[in-house]
Amino acid sequence: MGRPATRPAKKSGAALLYERQRREATAALAAQAAQHTAREVATAPTPEPGTYRIAELRDGQCRFACTSHGAARDAHRFCGEPVAWKGGRPTSWCRDHLLEVSGAPGRHADGASLADVLRPEGRP
Repeated sequence: MGRPATRPAKKSGAALLYERQRREATAALAAQAAQHTAREVATAPTPEPGTYRIAELRDGQCRFACTSHGAARDAHRFCGEPVAWKGGRPTSWCRDHLLEVSGAPGRHADGASLADVLRPEGRP
C-alpha cells in the first residue's frame, strides 16, 4: 500500500522566533531600498526629449528617431516621451510622433483608413 500520511513536526519556539525576525528584517530592508530608490528618482535629472540613446530607452518610451539616418552611430538620439495607446495597446511612439508616423491615429494622410490603404486592389 503506501506510507501513512504524516504531518510535519511542530517547530520549536526558537525556530518560530527566527522566522519572525527574518521576515521583519527582510521587510525593513525592502522599505529602506524603496525609500532610497524614490530619493534617487526624485533627484535624478530627466533628459530632454530627443536626447536619449537607444540603450537608455525603457518600456513605454517613444522610439522616434530625432536625428537623421545619416548621423554617426553613437550620435543617434530618440524622443523618449511616454508612448501613446491605440486600440487598448501601447504604440512605439508618443502622441505627437504617432501623428507624424501615421498621419492621424487610424487614418492615412489623405483620409482613407489604414485598412483601406493596405487592402489589395480589386478586393472589397
